[in-house]
Amino acid sequence: MSPRIAAPSDASNADRGTQVLYYASRLTSQTGQGLFFALLVVVAGPGGSGALGLGSVMVAMTVAAIALGPLGGGAVDRLGPRFALVTGAGLRLVAIGCAVLVLGHGEYAWTAAFVYSAASQVFSPAELALVSSIRRRRPAGAHASLFALQFGGQVLGAFAFAPALFWLGGTSAMLTGALLLYGAVVVLAAILGSRLHTSGVSRLRGRRSSVRFTSTLRFIGGEPRALYAVGLLAFVDVMTKCLLIAAPIYFRSELDLGRVQVAMLVGIAAVGALIGLVWAARPLSGRQSTMVMRWMLLATLASVFALTPLGDGLSTLTVAGASLEFDGVAAPLRAGAVAAVPAVLVLGASLSMTPIIARSVLTTTTPAEHQGRVFAAEAVLSNVLVVPALLLAALSTDLVSARATVLFIGVVGIALFLLLEYAALGRAEPAASDAATVEAV
Repeated sequence: MSPRIAAPSDASNADRGTQVLYYASRLTSQTGQGLFFALLVVVAGPGGSGALGLGSVMVAMTVAAIALGPLGGGAVDRLGPRFALVTGAGLRLVAIGCAVLVLGHGEYAWTAAFVYSAASQVFSPAELALVSSIRRRRPAGAHASLFALQFGGQVLGAFAFAPALFWLGGTSAMLTGALLLYGAVVVLAAILGSRLHTSGVSRLRGRRSSVRFTSTLRFIGGEPRALYAVGLLAFVDVMTKCLLIAAPIYFRSELDLGRVQVAMLVGIAAVGALIGLVWAARPLSGRQSTMVMRWMLLATLASVFALTPLGDGLSTLTVAGASLEFDGVAAPLRAGAVAAVPAVLVLGASLSMTPIIARSVLTTTTPAEHQGRVFAAEAVLSNVLVVPALLLAALSTDLVSARATVLFIGVVGIALFLLLEYAALGRAEPAASDAATVEAV
């Protein structure tokens, strides 16, 4: 077992004004990111190089994340997260500015995506590492807010700002909007860093430059809660992306559900996600968080397996006298859709709770000198696994069936659960004297 290293010692939360700055930076950065991604879709999509261009953009972002993630995490720990956040925001601003070179040249959009993703390897782990300074006492609340602001900001940027700016001035207006938003992020990050320095809540840089990424990996392997959190995050990220491929085909082809029923299930999943988001923001002790991670993984697997037998005999049945109206057309309410409701509800809740609880565990268990590297390591692992997983999911869905893909995801999840439980077997829970380092997640 790796030697015990003290976790971050900040004993108090940042003041409310500092927290507002932090969340405003998150919302602005995610809005700018959503707008920039929409710009890349326009440049590389139907008006550019089509599917090949969009595929090259995704590959470029993934390659940059895998290749540069460890370096970015190391930079965060060397600079300190408050300096790294400003640096990462500035790098993203420069990356967006460089995108002016690919306007009208969709075949080169991947280069802009690569540069932006490279900058994100500093910004993203710095943002997550700052949680221990922003809300040390209740990091789950901070991670829940980050989770909500991520989706809210990206929807705002991609589906509100992007169409409006494209209508006003095309891709040039979209690029200008993204630049303005990230200029604001740089300013917000700089003010945030100054306030954290003045308040003394955030640790300054220094005395950590000798820490290596291999020692971070040893820490993850030697701390069962951190290992469980990293494994859970990687699995749920991969599973979510695979389900995006398999689930729509499964619902339409094997459950024979129409648009109305599929829309109903998506809405149920969204309700579950909202419930999970609210519940996950509550404080948990270190022992409770370990148990919750275990039950979240089991609940996710149970909901996945519950979906797989629904096509057997249910696809042709309808609930007597029940129908839904969509665009004025009544559609029969199939029994498969009704039977899928509890599974989809639980799945939505578990998928929203997992990143909040697991990242909160990483915040409370990870030493200050490893925080940037730990969050970077988790992101690298997810990106390494997601590429082959998506290829397998696509092949399985196309050559076998969507149901086989869903079953395969569940089997992989069971294997992961057994591995994580085996890794934690015989390892002691944190001692009572260690409560100060764990506190409430």
